[in-house]
Amino acid sequence: MNVSRELTWLALPILAVAGSAIWQARANAQVERRLEQLISRLDHAEGQKSSPPRCVASLDSALLRQEVSRALSGACPGAIAQLPTAAPAIPPPAASGTRDQPEANVVRSDATIKAFDDANKLIDDAIGRHAWRPEDVQALRDAMPALAAQDRSDVVRRLVQAVNDQKLTVTGEHHSLF
Repeated sequence: MNVSRELTWLALPILAVAGSAIWQARANAQVERRLEQLISRLDHAEGQKSSPPRCVASLDSALLRQEVSRALSGACPGAIAQLPTAAPAIPPPAASGTRDQPEANVVRSDATIKAFDDANKLIDDAIGRHAWRPEDVQALRDAMPALAAQDRSDVVRRLVQAVNDQKLTVTGEHHSLF
């Protein structure tokens, strides 16, 4: 019986190792199934297309008319002077303090248009380098007085939209936009 007892003592560690191996194989199979599920979800997520980019641009018909008129006046100044002036299509805003309405009938000067173009170029350059720097802030501050009220609103809206869309990172000590 001595041999049988020794075999029993030898079999116990073997059974323990075998049991551990079986337990480990089951755990590995569960991990593999979970990994396959995650890979399947990832493949499904990559297959879906993201939503199309949304357009935030709007067309100001008065500004378009003004730009066309300015472009044509440079091409043939005599022809523009002979055109009859029509009554404005949009009545002027009432004097009851309606600040939210755009200035539809305001004729902008070349300096105002240049300031608007320069401010937009400043924002385009900043978006190109993904940074809104203190020198950009100062350049925009310098351009603001030359802009018409609606142009100031459009420039600030575009700048804030670029920051919100994470196209721009505000740098500098004070993190100011304008």
